[in-house]
Parts: sequence; structure tokens; C-alpha cells
Amino acid sequence: MAKYATKQDVLNKFGITKMSQLTTEMAIELFSMVPEMDVELAKEVIAQVPNFSEKTRNMLLDYENQVNKIVEANKDIDKQFINACLSVIETLKPLTLDENLQIESKMLIVDKICDIEQDMKEIVTNQQSFNADVIKYLTIGLGAAILTIGAILGVKTGIKRN
Repeated sequence: MAKYATKQDVLNKFGITKMSQLTTEMAIELFSMVPEMDVELAKEVIAQVPNFSEKTRNMLLDYENQVNKIVEANKDIDKQFINACLSVIETLKPLTLDENLQIESKMLIVDKICDIEQDMKEIVTNQQSFNADVIKYLTIGLGAAILTIGAILGVKTGIKRN
């Protein structure tokens, strides 16, 4: 049995009396509720969403903004780490020229510089991998939501079935 059996159940969920009062945020939540509705109810409710195309467009723009924010936030953190590493390397480099340090100490410093450089390479590689994963999983989620809604509404996707 569907969680939302009638249009009134959906309206009650949002505390509104008619579909024209639905905000973009409510529409996004409504789209996520579609699997909990009977097919006919979902068609009826979504058909009444004011500016359905505009709300879908806004949902896509919000998605793009969220992806960009996540990527940018990660870049800032990684930049701070890389800048700190570079600062440490710049501090250690002059010690390798210090004539008062024994060769073993100088070798330890060189090893530490190499370790730091390796850490910086890993951060850059991980950043690229993280960004790709974020985009991939958000795209899969958004795509699934849009395809679900489209399937319920009977939208022609142009995808041929075998």
C-alpha cells in the first residue's frame, strides 16, 4: 500500500491547501516522494505542480551549485595543506646546507622533504578522485530521480529497449 493514497495526503504533508502553493523546495521533496505514491496519484499530483519545467530546471541548477560548492570547499582545504607543506619544505631546505649538521641529519631532512612532496602528490590525486566521485554519485541520484518521475509521467526519453 502506498504511503500517500490521495492528493489530500500530499497536500497535508506540506501543510498547503492547493498545489499552486508548492514552493521549489516542496516540489523537490514531492519528487522524492513519488515512489511512495500510486502511479495514477503521482501523475495527477505532478501534473498540477505549477511550472513543473521551471522547478525541474531550478532543481538542476541547485544540483550544479551544490557540486561546485563541494569542489571549491575541497580545493580550499587542499590549498591550505599544500601551502603548509611548501612552507615546511622552504624551512627545511636551508638546513641541508648547514655545515654544522652531520650528513645523517641532512639525509633525514632530505627524506622528510621527499615524504612531504609525496603527501602533496597524493592530496592532488585524492582531490581529483574525490571530485569525480562526488559528481558521479550526485549525477546518478539526480538522474534516477528525474528518470523515475519521467517514467511515472510517461515521458518519452528516446531510449530504445531491446
